[in-house]
Amino acid sequence: MTNLMRIYRSQERTMKRFAESSKWALRRKHTWFSIVFHPPGDFMSSGKRLILLLVLLLNSSVVCALFVGTEQRIPFLNPSLASSLVGFVFSYPVPFVMGMLFYNPMPPSFIVKIDRGSGDTFMSYLLLCFSLCSGE
Repeated sequence: MTNLMRIYRSQERTMKRFAESSKWALRRKHTWFSIVFHPPGDFMSSGKRLILLLVLLLNSSVVCALFVGTEQRIPFLNPSLASSLVGFVFSYPVPFVMGMLFYNPMPPSFIVKIDRGSGDTFMSYLLLCFSLCSGE
């Protein structure tokens, strides 16, 4: 099986390559689609993907159940923001632990070095500032 992403990234950008890259990303990384449509030969089988999805759903359900009928009181935050912060702290580590359980390093022949210019950094800061300013 050839590494299509390596081929696409090493050539000039076109709409066709963008569409193929988007399809590949959906097949590999989308939480729901990748269970059924993952590429053949992928180390993450449908069973592993389903386990990860069920753990994420269970994690979200447990964190939501913890907050039913409660009000979080953190001195410098209003109650809704305090509940969001506590929920984030409880639910944040679970996906990373599950990801470490199923981690498989990428073969060195598939690694593509991409020369990223300063535009990526600028856009990251711009989006971060925009999201902070547009929050309620």
